[in-house]
Amino acid sequence: LFTALNGGDENSGRDMGEVFRAMRSLRDRFRCAVIAVHHTGHEGERARGHSSMPAGVDVQFFLKARETGAGVALELSNPKQKDGKKHPLIFLTTELVGIPGLVDIDGEQESSLVIRAPVADMLVAMQTAKAEGEQLDGLKAKAAELKAQGMTLEQIGLAVGRDKGTVSRWLKP
Repeated sequence: LFTALNGGDENSGRDMGEVFRAMRSLRDRFRCAVIAVHHTGHEGERARGHSSMPAGVDVQFFLKARETGAGVALELSNPKQKDGKKHPLIFLTTELVGIPGLVDIDGEQESSLVIRAPVADMLVAMQTAKAEGEQLDGLKAKAAELKAQGMTLEQIGLAVGRDKGTVSRWLKP
């Protein structure tokens, strides 16, 4: 979004209004979706810039990274949905994957960050836990159920929102 301002000020209602007018013009002219990527402010809970930004968009998604014992998990939420029902939370995982045959100038293998959708059981468990606010006993029971289904401790940890060590302690006989 910042580069679309072309020297403008993201804190200016007038400048942001120009950006949103241009986006609507593109949408109407080409009959397509126009997506702007922006970042959060210092608190990490809302977009930086002028308060008119949420009003200027029809749909808003918020991607938040969370450190886990198994790496970085991503939580995709939908705080604004103008003409419809908000999407449920979507949980994703990340994995750094080497690119075979591609090396940098130092001879090191190049890599790419891959975003993966977790297995269906894990997604259901996370949504259920978040939506219903399961208590610790419920989380332990869910962990045991997921272990019986063959999930790894890392996957179970992501599913129930706990680190691998905690899950391991819960599942000790």
